[in-house]
Amino acid sequence: MKNRLKTIAVIVAGGTGARMGSKVPKQFLPYKGKTVVEHAIIPFLKSEKVDSVVVVIPEENKKEFDEIFDRLSSYSTKPIGVTIGGESRQESVKKGLEYISRMDENTDEWTILIHDGARPNITIDVIGDNVEVSKKYGAAVTVVEATDTMRIISPKSLKSVGNCPIMPSKTLPRELLYNVQTPQTFKKKIIEDALKNADEKGIVGTDDSMLVDMIGVNSVMVKGKHDNIKITRKEDLPGETVVGNGFDVHKLVEDRKLILCGVEIPYDMGLLGHSDADVALHALMDAILGAMGMGDIGRHFPDSDDKYKDADSMKLLMSVKEMAKYQRLVNVDITIVAEKPKLAKYIDDMETNIAEALEIPKTSVNVKATTTEGLGFIGNKEGIAALATCTIIK
Repeated sequence: MKNRLKTIAVIVAGGTGARMGSKVPKQFLPYKGKTVVEHAIIPFLKSEKVDSVVVVIPEENKKEFDEIFDRLSSYSTKPIGVTIGGESRQESVKKGLEYISRMDENTDEWTILIHDGARPNITIDVIGDNVEVSKKYGAAVTVVEATDTMRIISPKSLKSVGNCPIMPSKTLPRELLYNVQTPQTFKKKIIEDALKNADEKGIVGTDDSMLVDMIGVNSVMVKGKHDNIKITRKEDLPGETVVGNGFDVHKLVEDRKLILCGVEIPYDMGLLGHSDADVALHALMDAILGAMGMGDIGRHFPDSDDKYKDADSMKLLMSVKEMAKYQRLVNVDITIVAEKPKLAKYIDDMETNIAEALEIPKTSVNVKATTTEGLGFIGNKEGIAALATCTIIK
């Protein structure tokens, strides 16, 4: 390790993503078939300019990253270090640098790329340009030309009309303005000195290059790409609308309860099955799993497993919902096909049960019942079938 200078990428993924309004940090949300943070890490693993990667994560999300870590090993044999972040992005960068310092006794001249774990579209060529520029000049910052006209305001005089603030402002020359991205790349001693100076002066910077500026080091600009966006709010994360459908049928027999959408229906027969045989929820679960490309309920709750003997299908539906926790379930539509009993007066309770289990508005759930007009095994009251369709934004 001491024979040559190292180039280390620090992926800062320690934030909570409060502005995203998600139950999980934005860096762990799905994006183009992987998580956001996986997309942010993989180009550094593939780059010939980078020797190893250190990922800074929240302590409470270590389990999620353990699963990601296993998948990352298929992309490269490069070392991947993991450390727990701090209360702020600035603190998390320091944690990453402390981890690197433990790798070797002389790391001051190592090149450190700092990249936001919420920027999933970074490319190998931008990474390479950062490394080359920083090795020559000591500091590099990825930028793109500003595309919006910008105005600067005076904070001294603030008035407002309704929700519209009125304050002195003027337009800035757009040709002189650049939007700053990551990676930002520095000799390790430069960024450490910048962080130490910020701590001593009680400064919290909006990015690393700002802190480097304050110690008199100029960062050379590296041309980035406009699609190297930072996922910050819901609208930054493009969604893919997918539809799933499910179908199930169960035989009617004596000495069994008839349960549909979690509602026990008074009837002299019930549905035969390994679980409680809630045919409507089984169809719904298959629809959700189908939309996610995760097979069917037989794969996840096999009838060969005694654990699911007489299982409550509403609890199984909640398990499927947990599998889909990173997706947005827009609506579900269920058709129950039964000659008897009549189900109209139970529909409202069925819709309430499903809405509560899936944590979606009741208006997003539709349950309806029909018959086969006396035709076939359903018309002969030998069984009940159900069809379900769901829409999910992934």
